[in-house]
Amino acid sequence: MKHPAGGKAKGVLPAPGKAYGLELPAEPESLPVLRAFAEAIALEGGFEERARNHIQLALEEIAVNILMHGSGLGSDFRIRAILGPGLIRWEILDTGKPFAFDQAASRYEGIPTVEQPVGGLGLFLVKKVMDEVHYEPATPLGNRIILIKYKETS
Repeated sequence: MKHPAGGKAKGVLPAPGKAYGLELPAEPESLPVLRAFAEAIALEGGFEERARNHIQLALEEIAVNILMHGSGLGSDFRIRAILGPGLIRWEILDTGKPFAFDQAASRYEGIPTVEQPVGGLGLFLVKKVMDEVHYEPATPLGNRIILIKYKETS
C-alpha cells in the first residue's frame, strides 16, 4: 500500500507519534511476548485484523532471524513502535553481525522450484506483508530493521 498522504518521504512519520519500546531476550520463549506486544500496539492504532496478523508475522520472522543468524541465544534485541497518523513504524535493533539484507531477501522470488536456495523465505514474507522495509547495518545502536505498515483507507 502506498502512503496515504501521497508524496511523503518513505519511512518518515508525518507528525510525532506515540512511542512504545520493549527489550527481549533472544530466546524462543520471547516470541509470544513479541506477538502480544505487536497485537496491543496495532489494536491501539486501530489496525484491522489482517494488518495486525501481517505485523505479527513480520516481527516474528525478524525475531527468528535474530535468534538464528543475528545476535543469537543469550543476547537481547530491542523493538520500538511509533504510532503515527495512519501508520505504525517498527524498529528492531540487534547487535549481531551485519549481513547482505537485499541479497538474502531476494533469494526467494515467490515461486518454489527444486533449485531454490535454502533460506530467504522469511524476509520475502516480511517484504510482502509490510508496506516498507529498510535495513540499516551497524548503526551506533546495532543493526536496525525498520518496518512500516499503513492503515487501510476506505
